[in-house]
Amino acid sequence: MKTVLTAVPAWTALPLVWMLLLGQACALTAGAGVNLSVDTRGRIALMATVSVDPSAVRVEPKKTPENEQSVSFLPLAVAVSGGIELNPGASILRVEAPGIGYTWNHIQDDGQGVVGRISPRFDLRWPFDGKFNLAVGGAIRGGWMSHLSLVQHDRLPSRPEWPDGWAIHQIGPQGEFAVMHDDKGWFAQFGAGFQYWYQDYFYIGL
Repeated sequence: MKTVLTAVPAWTALPLVWMLLLGQACALTAGAGVNLSVDTRGRIALMATVSVDPSAVRVEPKKTPENEQSVSFLPLAVAVSGGIELNPGASILRVEAPGIGYTWNHIQDDGQGVVGRISPRFDLRWPFDGKFNLAVGGAIRGGWMSHLSLVQHDRLPSRPEWPDGWAIHQIGPQGEFAVMHDDKGWFAQFGAGFQYWYQDYFYIGL
């Protein structure tokens, strides 16, 4: 009997290799928010967004213990937005696929943070009196966060060399910019709003 092996694209292993090379140091980011979106065609939309990135890599904090950082490269991240366009009326579903993300948090004093992301964007639009439209492009999102709470994780007795882990709840303003293309050509999108984020810096060492 012959055995058939199915080939798996090599790029699918990059997030795992990325984590292994940097010591299994990981971070989780999840958030939700609302924003006002406008584009260069004069359209205005109200959007609600849910984001999650479960595979970010924590940057070694020993040299700067007052700060925590994480980066994402081809992560398992996604952001999904839904909303209503006001002029003309339409329903919108916006999906941002895995891209490159970054977080920074100052864990002393009152506590502040930064969240950023560059990713492909897909806009699915259903006008109330027209036909379905799809736009594809790239987006940059970022926000300045103020910490609502900061909780230090219990240390593992078996890993005294690991730095502290932190769970952070934060909220703040965010902005976004995107360049998109559909069957009518190129256009730009701008957005501003508020976002809640949960940030967890932890280790998954063996």
